[in-house]
Amino acid sequence: MQKLKILALLCLVLCSLLISASVFYYLVIYIPRQAQMKLELEKSNAEQKQKVLQAQKDQQKQDLQDCLDRAENNYHFDCASACRTLDIKGACGLPSYFCSKDFNGINTDCLLPTDTAHSLDNEMQQDKSNCFKQYPQN
Repeated sequence: MQKLKILALLCLVLCSLLISASVFYYLVIYIPRQAQMKLELEKSNAEQKQKVLQAQKDQQKQDLQDCLDRAENNYHFDCASACRTLDIKGACGLPSYFCSKDFNGINTDCLLPTDTAHSLDNEMQQDKSNCFKQYPQN
């Protein structure tokens, strides 16, 4: 009978130790580890979102620059075409790097009439304005 009581008491102590160890592990190790993993996941997600936003911003900036370059090229092509259409020769009305050169096979060495030049300038400014509207920079 005495051995049975000692065995029961020993089983009770061992069960209590096992339960205590389980509670300790859960409260001291498992929960903090889960919280740390959650924080790391949130941080990783935030970094990923930041990278995506930066990539979008860079793409928007590149798209704007491409649009502005197209507007500028269209302007120079239109000027060169107007020179060819009007068969005007003389002082170059374009930037110096276009003077006395061919632009897409068209001689750009001409000075356009004022109304034509203003019209082309206004068209280029409108194209550039449309670029800024289409690709706003924040």
